[in-house]
Amino acid sequence: MDLSLDPEVIKEAENLLHSPPEGAWVRSEWGQLIVGVSTRSKDSIGLIFFTLLFSGFSFFGFFMVTTSAGNLFSLFMVPFILASMWLLKKSLYSLFGKVEIVFTENGDAHVFIGTGKTGKKHDIYLKSVKKIFRKKYHDVEGHLKKEITIEEEKTIVLKLEFINEEKSNFLLLVLLYHRFMAIKNRKPNYNLSG
Repeated sequence: MDLSLDPEVIKEAENLLHSPPEGAWVRSEWGQLIVGVSTRSKDSIGLIFFTLLFSGFSFFGFFMVTTSAGNLFSLFMVPFILASMWLLKKSLYSLFGKVEIVFTENGDAHVFIGTGKTGKKHDIYLKSVKKIFRKKYHDVEGHLKKEITIEEEKTIVLKLEFINEEKSNFLLLVLLYHRFMAIKNRKPNYNLSG
């Protein structure tokens, strides 16, 4: 396990914690450091437009089939309604979503990915983390996908949908920094008061 972290990387992480990129935040509450990024992006405009169009046709079609053809034919529209709900969830995440990491004083962390209070939460025990890295790849349709992988007893994969390069780099550096400090039993060195 590599326990070293370049002093320049440590300094960069401390600077980012003091001055996060646009769309990111750092705050201290009840002895915990909360670091987060918003998923809001320009890409969400096209997704919202498509969602409204697709959902409008789907619900209108469901209504028309249900009122004129009866219940048996309305089953044909169920996949379209389910796809509309999935698109609505993605659209809300692209507008109001967040990735938030809460670092506790005892060296553990909790990662939340979602919208409001709805989403996935992962517990991370920083001292037992073997490796943290970011992976970029293209899916079968050619879309660029980004994720941060945290390897400990179980592997945690944080999918970074709608998050730009600057914000994903911010999250990665902050995780690496806190892992390094937890393993070395050192208190993180930053002052959030200005």
